[in-house]
Amino acid sequence: MWLRLGFLVLLCGSVIESSNILVLFPSLASGQQMPVTALVEALLEKGHQVTLIGQSTLEDQHANYSYAKLPSEYYSPYDVNPALGVDLQRPVTKWELLSLVPNYVRYVESLLASDRFQRIRREIRSQNMTFDSVIVDANYATHLSIAADLLAGPGRRPVIALSTLPSPWLFDEHLGSFNHLSFSPSILSPYTDRMNVFQKIENWLSHTYIKYRVKSIITSSAVEHFRSELGEKTSEVVDASWERVDLLLVASNSIYNYPRLYGPNVVEVGPLHIQGTPQKLSQSVKTFLDGAEMGVIYFSLGSHIRAKSLTDYVIANFLRVFTELPRGYRVLWKWESDDPIPGHPDYILTQKWIQQQSVLAHPKVKVFITHGGLQSFQEAVHFGVPLIGIPWFADQEMTVQKIIDAGVGVKLEHSTLTSYESIRDVVHGFLADENYATFSRNMELLSGRSKGLTAKASDTATFWVEYVTKVGGASHLRPSTADATLIEYFCFDIFIVVTILAVTAIYGGPKVFP
Repeated sequence: MWLRLGFLVLLCGSVIESSNILVLFPSLASGQQMPVTALVEALLEKGHQVTLIGQSTLEDQHANYSYAKLPSEYYSPYDVNPALGVDLQRPVTKWELLSLVPNYVRYVESLLASDRFQRIRREIRSQNMTFDSVIVDANYATHLSIAADLLAGPGRRPVIALSTLPSPWLFDEHLGSFNHLSFSPSILSPYTDRMNVFQKIENWLSHTYIKYRVKSIITSSAVEHFRSELGEKTSEVVDASWERVDLLLVASNSIYNYPRLYGPNVVEVGPLHIQGTPQKLSQSVKTFLDGAEMGVIYFSLGSHIRAKSLTDYVIANFLRVFTELPRGYRVLWKWESDDPIPGHPDYILTQKWIQQQSVLAHPKVKVFITHGGLQSFQEAVHFGVPLIGIPWFADQEMTVQKIIDAGVGVKLEHSTLTSYESIRDVVHGFLADENYATFSRNMELLSGRSKGLTAKASDTATFWVEYVTKVGGASHLRPSTADATLIEYFCFDIFIVVTILAVTAIYGGPKVFP
């Protein structure tokens, strides 16, 4: 049905002069789905035909939109792997994250090999459908760019990657935007852009090693996956796929990370998913928030970390701290279970699912206790709510460090959650009048800086998608640094030649000109 509908819209393409855009975005995480959903909605409003294959909360609600949902039951990249000892319900170091990479690769490959995806391919071919450009999830850009070319048929079309992470850390050099790790922290490091010499060394070594390992795993896996279809040219195609992306859109900016140099083919569009007017809260939640005389503490650990998976001892510690808050405070707690928290008082409300932007927009919300996810940080900044960050894994450490560096919140170490005193000191200290006033003032400043950029995010993203689609690519935006080696980029070749000439002149000059 979705393909027949899409084909009919294609027949009308010459009338509405729209582009036909294919979106491959298989991510299961709601935080990563929100930006692409917002981008798709913006493109639909401009009259483009969009076919989305993957996971999305946007159903078939537009005449020019086709949605093919891929199965989510195959293999989740977030599954616990007991053999590797990796469990996302506890903090995972950047070294342990390497053990999760095969999970991510296996996940996207299971989707591409699924009966559903293969059926979609056959239907597209039978309908002779063509696409003007392709948007892919930057987290899986290698596999998806190859899959898009196989799916969309002969001819080269622009590939646009959308990153829901703070930076394009895996293939930035292929776009000509080398990451200078002395001044730009790796997304896996808890540093600012003002590192000391030892932090710089660790940042360089860990980032370079982990990136090499991750790219090696992805490349070898892609070669194996596509070999049956591509044959002898598989390795060549996979190697070229790292440079297949014409344009990268980053759903963040330096407000939430740190400024760094990008080529014109990398565009920081900012938060795409933040709504101008948040949805209305359910009446029960609104009534609960309205009744907080002193304010509300909002406690959510995102979509990966389940609060109900915390140990009973840690839950008891948080409960004890919350019950000792001054009278008039209330707590809204994202609790992924039908069973209530044992012994929680009536001024603590638990919900399995929460309209987060709507909650943060409520004037009574004073504090957001978060895991440090990028989208959560962006929403808190937009609505001006100071934060207490408890980072678990990946880019959350860097995000929480940015929260501290910007003066809009504090960090609660996961290792201290077993200590009631540690949680109490952080939460009560945060709410102390003088401290909270400072956090609020800094957050008001940061929020003001962000809103003007966020308001333009959707327009910026759609402009670049339309532009690259119209001109058929972005080779003219690709800096020559994309083809440079590290030796050339850091001018070591110049240094070597100048040194040789200088040494020759110093020691050979007197012999030539005695």
